[in-house]
Amino acid sequence: MKYFIANLSAHSLLMIFLLILLIIFSNRNRRRKNKWAFSYLIPVVLSVGIVIYISLIIAPRFCDITDVLSQNYQSYTGTLEKKSFFNNYIIVDGTRYYYNPLHEIPNEGENVKVLYTHNSNFAMSVEYAPVVVMEENSEAEG
Repeated sequence: MKYFIANLSAHSLLMIFLLILLIIFSNRNRRRKNKWAFSYLIPVVLSVGIVIYISLIIAPRFCDITDVLSQNYQSYTGTLEKKSFFNNYIIVDGTRYYYNPLHEIPNEGENVKVLYTHNSNFAMSVEYAPVVVMEENSEAEG
């Protein structure tokens, strides 16, 4: 939970920084103080980037705050397909889950149980889940 809050705070600070840059470059355009022609497009590029960043990263995590505070998580059990290079996300059965890179992650190919938030797929827990094989009775009943 602490990592989720810290991660959300870091992304929010980055968003504030991008908004400040947008205001600075928009004011330069308004005052016609730009030195190069392509610098007129910087506010447009920043605006598009901000909208994409909010919709893909920040908004889903803000929607998950109540789930994290009440510890109401979704659960999924599947095969771990891939770990990222920095261990900040894993892929389980084709779905990407973001995870704290400081925690240990089971090896690729193992069955894992993932507790994650509903909107942002932020994994709170990744544990090894042993496979239980049910044996069928092969004796003929008669």
